[in-house]
Amino acid sequence: MRAVAKWGGAVLAVALAVAGTARAGDGGRRGALRDALRERYAEKIKTLRESVQAFYEARESGDKDAAMAAAEKAKAAYKDLPKMVQSKIDERHPGTTERLTSLQDEYDAEDDAPEGATKSASSDVNVTKDGNTVTKEGAYTGPNGNTATSESTWTRDGNTVTKEGTYTGPNGNTATQNATVTKEGNTVTRDGHTETSTGRSADSTDTWTKDGNTVTHEGSTTFGNGKTATREDTWTKDGNTVTHTGSNTGPGGKTSGVDATITKEGNTVTKDATYTKKDGTTVEQDATWTKDGNTVSKESTWTSSTGKTATQEATITKDGNTVTRDGHTETNTGKSWDSKDTWTKDGNTVNHEGSTTNQDGKTATRNDKWQRDGNTVNHEGSNTGFNGGTRERSGSFTGDGSGWKGQSGGSFKPSFKDDYDIFGGRGKPKPKAGGSGSRSSGGAKARGGRR
Repeated sequence: MRAVAKWGGAVLAVALAVAGTARAGDGGRRGALRDALRERYAEKIKTLRESVQAFYEARESGDKDAAMAAAEKAKAAYKDLPKMVQSKIDERHPGTTERLTSLQDEYDAEDDAPEGATKSASSDVNVTKDGNTVTKEGAYTGPNGNTATSESTWTRDGNTVTKEGTYTGPNGNTATQNATVTKEGNTVTRDGHTETSTGRSADSTDTWTKDGNTVTHEGSTTFGNGKTATREDTWTKDGNTVTHTGSNTGPGGKTSGVDATITKEGNTVTKDATYTKKDGTTVEQDATWTKDGNTVSKESTWTSSTGKTATQEATITKDGNTVTRDGHTETNTGKSWDSKDTWTKDGNTVNHEGSTTNQDGKTATRNDKWQRDGNTVNHEGSNTGFNGGTRERSGSFTGDGSGWKGQSGGSFKPSFKDDYDIFGGRGKPKPKAGGSGSRSSGGAKARGGRR
């Protein structure tokens, strides 16, 4: 259901855009009305996405009553959206209304439903260095043929680095970003400004200060509507123990936070942390890493205040030119994953093979090959999801002393069950734009990656 989640976010963006457009000339009431509409639409889209996912999970487990109830809830959530929002969603993702109103008819559909058509994405990135200035230019082509471009420069002058960037999306809208980072003594400050051609803007400032064994961070972002988000952190080292406390308050006034302690004793590192979400619920993490020769083992437990738990065990071993990782994750809801990955270096070539098997006995696989030839590194990789969806990708990166050039691409063929797109037809994966050197376009993992 990853495609549902991804494209559900796209639908939410359409809804928010409609809310802003509808109130564009409303004077002083514009901000309050738009915020109210955003909150209302966000909740309905969230219910819609969760209901669609619940339908497919119930369908796979054979619980027809639960599937029918989830389908009805999804249909009701969609119908409850204003007509102007529905029309905008259908305009961008044709067929949404029909699919949402016919979910119940799909319960008895055959599992070997037709697969989505293969699509591809590519990127072309050039990075050059001239004195104290680094320039990056990128062009990206998405799976539907849409293109986007970016151009950024970073310039260093003493203890100050400035960045200027311009990004143009497939719809012609642009965004500009300017930032300045300055180090003065034990203090680092960053000031940034971002604005879009659609009238949105954000101004941010962050300060990090080191005082002895303590580092503090304070930051804030003010948006074009006058609302502000704040963040603060403190890291303190005392012997072999590091503590971190932090909080983030969003423009809507809700706060999330972390309180963590990391301790090293001999070859063992332990972490005890409490994460507080914006809804007030908490998640406790207890983790231990132990090194024994060439082997590192990890044990971790996550416990939510809502009653959900998850445990994770992993072992990483280096033997000559081979590194292996074996992992096991399970939850108290009955889900589990067993994974195995192997990386082997042979001369200038590194090969990776991996697989994950879930609680239903289904297996996802992944393969990669990196090969260096002089100043060029070539990469080829593929993933197969639990339900047969595939991702293939390739990339080439070349350095010449004054910069580097990267080209990458990928093809995608989702299975019907693996990537069914309730918001626009079958087979619309959304790969991450790549070509930056650390990530290739089309490098998003197929459903069921390593855990």
